[in-house]
Amino acid sequence: MIKKGIILLLVTMMSATVCFGQEHRDNWRRPYADIGFNSTTMSSANIPDLMSNYGISFSVGRTFYLHSKPILGGVRLGIDATWFDLSYTDYQIMNMTYSNENRLMQYEQVEIAAQIGPSITIRPFGRFNIHGYIKYAPTISNLIANNKMMSCYSPHIVRGVSVSFGKIGFGVESRAFECRYKEIGAIDHPDNIENISYEGWRAFLTLVF
Repeated sequence: MIKKGIILLLVTMMSATVCFGQEHRDNWRRPYADIGFNSTTMSSANIPDLMSNYGISFSVGRTFYLHSKPILGGVRLGIDATWFDLSYTDYQIMNMTYSNENRLMQYEQVEIAAQIGPSITIRPFGRFNIHGYIKYAPTISNLIANNKMMSCYSPHIVRGVSVSFGKIGFGVESRAFECRYKEIGAIDHPDNIENISYEGWRAFLTLVF
């Protein structure tokens, strides 16, 4: 149910973003929407390191340029503001119980974030753009595991680069952060706190409007 709801939300938001972007005709990078695939490793003292089975993401934002004319005819400095970033990641592990039975354990992670930071766009020729950025990303991470739902707030840094020609491109970005999860609705007790760290990357298709 969670997976179907997230996929439906991504499709709906993507359609709305495409309609919004029709109003912008500037060939330089301005409003953008990214659809990505995430690969993440989860680390904790209580479980072995887990590599995600798959992850999907959707983000929408805009680049605000700091000057009206390109430097040397092909360089622009700006601020990237990602209004909304939603991602879903699935992890699974086969765990041996005390009765020597294999038990499949599943972890589902949903993140909602915003991002802002400096960027540089280089246009070496024609409509071909190279775009690099580093952004501060305040993030709310929710983890569903063992019939428990846990949540935490974890700001971190995102670094990435993309290449595009006209209105379509491809990019990659890296991220690493830690979460101090607390079970939702549980009492404030050390036994209900779980420290988990994440490290991974995202490959994405970017649409520039």
